[in-house]
Amino acid sequence: MFDPLTFTICTGNEDDRRLGLETLDGIELIAKQLPECGLLLGLSNISFGLKPEARQVLNSMFLHEAQERGLTAAILHPSGIRPRHRIPDEQWDAALDLIYDRRREGFDPLLHFIGLFPDDAAPRQREVKENRTIESGCATTSWMGRSATSRSTSRRRWSSTRHWRSSTTTSSRA
Repeated sequence: MFDPLTFTICTGNEDDRRLGLETLDGIELIAKQLPECGLLLGLSNISFGLKPEARQVLNSMFLHEAQERGLTAAILHPSGIRPRHRIPDEQWDAALDLIYDRRREGFDPLLHFIGLFPDDAAPRQREVKENRTIESGCATTSWMGRSATSRSTSRRRWSSTRHWRSSTTTSSRA
């Protein structure tokens, strides 16, 4: 079993733009050279930093492309994957442009893809900045404005004496 590992392509850094494509190429190469071996991929790394809806689209499209190239297993959360017929063509095509780094003059696939998803996290971002609250839970925390939290959430506040205070609360958010 090989894990070709992927990293996020959503940082905006030039060096990260082709990481998804390189992972797909790696999957295909391993599958051809070692056909008896399995290929496992932690799928959600590709979309780290995006809003939840954008992550679902990118993860779903990337899973499809990886399976076409020879992926045999994936680590993923099933609720975060949508079937192809439930993703609008515009979002699917934008995700393909992003994965395959199809930049051209006047067109940045990352900015285009991000622009397809409304900014529903803006009020939460302001709240976090004003209260200086940092949340971390058992689930992945996204720095782009939305965090996936588990039922037990640890909250830390920066006190006026510049020391971290911690408290644990229970939340019903998923």
